[in-house]
Amino acid sequence: MTKAAGAACRGRAHQTASSPCQDAVCAIGTPRLGIVALADGAGSRPYSHHGARLAVETTTRFVHRSLDRLLALADRSPGRVAEQILAAVLAAHRRHVRRKGYSIEDLACTLMFAAIENGQLLAGHLGDGVIGIRDNGTRALSVPDRGEFANSTYFVDSGSAAQRFRIYRQAVGPGCGVLLMSDGTADSLYDRATGTLAPAAQRMLGWADHLRSKELGRVLRANLEQVFSLKTSDDCSLAVLIGR
Repeated sequence: MTKAAGAACRGRAHQTASSPCQDAVCAIGTPRLGIVALADGAGSRPYSHHGARLAVETTTRFVHRSLDRLLALADRSPGRVAEQILAAVLAAHRRHVRRKGYSIEDLACTLMFAAIENGQLLAGHLGDGVIGIRDNGTRALSVPDRGEFANSTYFVDSGSAAQRFRIYRQAVGPGCGVLLMSDGTADSLYDRATGTLAPAAQRMLGWADHLRSKELGRVLRANLEQVFSLKTSDDCSLAVLIGR
């Protein structure tokens, strides 16, 4: 059975300011397939926490509904997969701002997702987070994509988002694990100098082998709040997916 879980928590800066967590996660797990998505709202945008929530909810629904088609399309044209997912997210953002009266730029966020069905992995990554994978060893599948300037990156509303949204499609073995992490969490789990994951990343994937999805979500949240958030001022989020 696939397992999918995630959690997010406020960093010290947002706790001090009593402002909302701008990271969001969403997970869907069924006996047949699992999907996780993670988004990190732009710190400079006032409603990016809404944008991140809409992005992960829209992405998981879209991929759940269309996974077989997207897997086939990714073999021929991964760029079209990126375009379709971004189009769905931006449509959700536009509907939201029409009701609220502010700008779509106020919802800016990064986006990552991963889905596994019948030994087939589809994943996507836009922004400065990290995707780790356990399949014949544990390694970074997708590394941060930073912007032109320091502390900048690419968001779903960026003009180059479709070109920067990296799509991964591959066959994976039983028990393959995928770990999505925002940049706040990656500060502890990813070594930017060497491009490698910390041993703790492998331990987290090991927890998922023995815990049910709901319990795994509670354990991830506890670790984010009690360990990772103490090491950074940024919000922290994680999502874990284990294939059957």
